[in-house]
Amino acid sequence: MAFDRAAGRFLSAHRARAGGLGPIEAHRHDGGVWHMVRHARPELPVDVTYGDYGAHHAFAADGGAGGGPPWGVLRYTTDRTFLLAKAPTIGEGHAEEVREIARRMVAEPDFRGAGFSEGDRWLHACATGTGTPGVGNAEWWIRAGHSRHLAYAAWRLSA
Repeated sequence: MAFDRAAGRFLSAHRARAGGLGPIEAHRHDGGVWHMVRHARPELPVDVTYGDYGAHHAFAADGGAGGGPPWGVLRYTTDRTFLLAKAPTIGEGHAEEVREIARRMVAEPDFRGAGFSEGDRWLHACATGTGTPGVGNAEWWIRAGHSRHLAYAAWRLSA
């Protein structure tokens, strides 16, 4: 699947692809800088410590209760990017649209399987319709994205 490239921003600045379904690919600048610095001078005796921003911008969680847009974002961390897809939270057919987005994400080569993290397990269950009824909501999608992101970061750092 070809992706639109996004340079370091989440979905706010991106136009929908044909058909309206994502995901798009957004570069992970935190991971890129770490890789670049870590490998630039391998002869130095000091390891570069990895710092991480998570899968969801912290300021986005400060919106308060109530209201909000009729969509959320499914997120999936890869080595150098985030796969991001804007997904409806309401409306006729929204559940099938969310499942289609999840199917596209689990079809990606970077998907490590349902057993990799709780987030991967949820995404796979959403894609296949084998989990709980429904497709969750924006809060669940953030939770799954963070679960995947933390498991992936820990896995990469232990390698």
